[in-house]
Amino acid sequence: MKFKKVFIKDAFNKILAHSINSKELKIKKGKILDSNDIDLLKENSINKVYVAVLEKNDLHENKVAENITKKIVSKEILKVDAKNGRADFFSKVDGMLVINLKQLISLNYYNPSIAVSALKQYTLVKRGQLLGNVKIIPYALNKSKLDKIIKNQNYRNIFSVNVVDKQNVTLILSLENINQDIKKIESSIAIRLKKLNLKLNLICKVNHDIKLLTQELKKHLTNKRSLILIYGSTSITDLKDVIPSAIRNIQGKIISLGAPTDPGNLLMIASKNKNFILGVPGCAKSILRNGFDLVLERICHGIIFNKMMVAEMSEGGLFKELIRNLDKP
Repeated sequence: MKFKKVFIKDAFNKILAHSINSKELKIKKGKILDSNDIDLLKENSINKVYVAVLEKNDLHENKVAENITKKIVSKEILKVDAKNGRADFFSKVDGMLVINLKQLISLNYYNPSIAVSALKQYTLVKRGQLLGNVKIIPYALNKSKLDKIIKNQNYRNIFSVNVVDKQNVTLILSLENINQDIKKIESSIAIRLKKLNLKLNLICKVNHDIKLLTQELKKHLTNKRSLILIYGSTSITDLKDVIPSAIRNIQGKIISLGAPTDPGNLLMIASKNKNFILGVPGCAKSILRNGFDLVLERICHGIIFNKMMVAEMSEGGLFKELIRNLDKP
């Protein structure tokens, strides 16, 4: 693509590179100048304009944006025709935005003529919500550059939307005092699940004992994509504590004990076959957003946790809002 200043007589059918914005005349950049535009420019005594001229094998910005968008989004995402070199894409479903961050960064890093922006990873989204867009910086891109992007299979479906995939949610209350009032934790968890169009299928109580909790867990393990929440009388502080010990007894895997979120440090993530098991931290009694929400939302949307993902929650894992007066001794 050539970018140059030309006389009006040579501007016909060229792309206007700079917007013309005056009281008498307004023409937006990116417009392909037609005969009416040329006449208006002459009438307003404008003799020269900056234009973009497509060369052989150059593709218009809109076509490039549409082709790249088609490559990087999955079937749950609606692609919209590009305008002014920008193609927006929207969610077709309620769910959670999942991004291949490594490939998104690669696409932006190695292709300075392209800017792909989006919501943050793991954002809860609604049907029809804008997720991101592809913007072409120049007015055209050489076909060879576009072909290189399209042929790169690493860029396929960078963006997808996961829907809720949990079929059963069970809350086990492991209590020192079986008559303990647990309405607050039941209510707060029910509120959280309702936002995800889920509900507690079962609530059961058991004495805070390794053997008894092991037996209770065995009752609720299924081959379905289920979630078991365990709320204990006291927070889990050690791998040899009651709740982790019971999970090991059923040959479950402790993915993480503790999380870099505050509130929500004393959270446990475990799994057994297709079941996820969460040791619910005390902060879950509050309906204020905390680290428990980050894990609950992602697991309910089919995100498979590992230790690295837990560590990555440290960015954005602070939910407290405290201001210290540094002027006071």
